[in-house]
Order: sequence, then C-alpha cells, then structure tokens
Amino acid sequence: ADAAVALLEEKVKDGDAKAMWMLGVCCEFGMGTEQDVDRAEQLYKRAAEQGNATAKLLTNKLKNKNGRGCTQMDLERA
Repeated sequence: ADAAVALLEEKVKDGDAKAMWMLGVCCEFGMGTEQDVDRAEQLYKRAAEQGNATAKLLTNKLKNKNGRGCTQMDLERA
C-alpha cells in the first residue's frame, strides 16, 4: 500500500485530479498512510476545483460528517 501511496503522491505533484481524490481517500481512512482528515479535505477540494465530481461529493461529506456542516478542524477552532 505504501508504494501505491507514493505513486499517488507523484501524480498529485503533476496535478492529476483523480490521484488527488484517491490519495484523499487514503488520507481520510489511513490506508497506506497515516490518517489525516484535514489533508484529505484539501486533496478533495483541489480535485473538485479541477472538475472531479466524486471529490466534490466527498468534500461535502466531510463537511457534514459531524452533522453541523463543518469539519473537525472547524470545531477545534471554535
């Protein structure tokens, strides 16, 4: 799994929206890398800005995950 994450990281550097979405999933759930929901959200947003519809849905899912329309990071800032 680490090799797959490394490959995704390289593709993200090249601006590959699908790789951003896939790496975001890995980060959100800690698959092949440490769990980092904030990074997942950033990757989803970048992919969504490039037109990746799945990433847009996942960005919205993260925002609504806690039922209050904000991410865990937003709650920690409050």
